[in-house]
Amino acid sequence: MSLHDTPLLFLMMLVLGLVALGILRNYLATRNRMRLRQMIHQERLKALEKEAPLDDLTYDRNLEREFVGSSSGGNGNRAFWLRLTALCVGLVCSFVGVGMIVAFLLATDPELTKIWSVGMIPMMLGFGLLLFYVLTRELGLEKPAPTATE
Repeated sequence: MSLHDTPLLFLMMLVLGLVALGILRNYLATRNRMRLRQMIHQERLKALEKEAPLDDLTYDRNLEREFVGSSSGGNGNRAFWLRLTALCVGLVCSFVGVGMIVAFLLATDPELTKIWSVGMIPMMLGFGLLLFYVLTRELGLEKPAPTATE
């Protein structure tokens, strides 16, 4: 049986590949924005040491709003919540996949036993999300500080 004999399998692999590319793109974009934010922070610290006015710095307010939350009631660090969501969804998908594999292998119907590998799809998707969570740990994305209104 070749890959072209089962168009559904080919379609699922294509969709999973696109999801993986989207996760990779988000990871790289978040990493680059965090590096830019750290660079801006270092510039501000140097300017404060030299007692230079802070208005002369190239400081991007949109970047601050995106990561810290807007001053009009944003709920915190967007990247932190992205990581937390990836962790939760990754755990759920992993366990759903393992449960499907076990259920198909324990089934008494021989037709169901043959398709046990279908459970690998959500399990690997969950592992990918957990890998994203682990890889973004080095960015130092801690829980946002509570605001005065909370």
